[in-house]
Amino acid sequence: MPPKLEAIRSKFRLNTSEIGDSLLEIMRQYSLRLERAVIGHHLKVIVVSTTLVRNQSIDKLMDFVLRDNDIRPSCIVLLSKKLARETLETGHPGEVPAFILRDTPRGRFRTSKIMKEVNLTELNERLGSKQSFLLQEVSKRGDEILFTGAGIIKGATGKWIGTLDQTDVESIAWIQGDIEGGH
Repeated sequence: MPPKLEAIRSKFRLNTSEIGDSLLEIMRQYSLRLERAVIGHHLKVIVVSTTLVRNQSIDKLMDFVLRDNDIRPSCIVLLSKKLARETLETGHPGEVPAFILRDTPRGRFRTSKIMKEVNLTELNERLGSKQSFLLQEVSKRGDEILFTGAGIIKGATGKWIGTLDQTDVESIAWIQGDIEGGH
């Protein structure tokens, strides 16, 4: 690819990833790489790897996000079985994976194998209660994003301790009377 075209293309890159010990450090790293600021109120979805939440409590991981008043509390939180960034990558030009991840739970009236989405407000409440809870898990097969079950977050530690499959998610929905439709 010609250097000029590559420079133009890199300027309009939609997805970028960064590595750091905290979200605050990652945001600072972005400011070293990009000439524009990260705009928190555009954030629709946060995807966290189950490997990360197995080793670090989710309340510590999400502390910055929960305290930042620039990030909307309607942003939903999901767990990924593999690298979180993989669920936000697509091979289809013009497709925005964050919109797919945000909108798929709205189809719960068609299937009871998808959990009701958990936004930042609800996550904060669950973390504060110190009771164990579930977060929807997603994975990627080829270019397809799949809602594959739920990750269990242990209330006392805030860490991921296991996975429930789609049948388990459906069973819990039936027990809790949280069925909108579909079987």
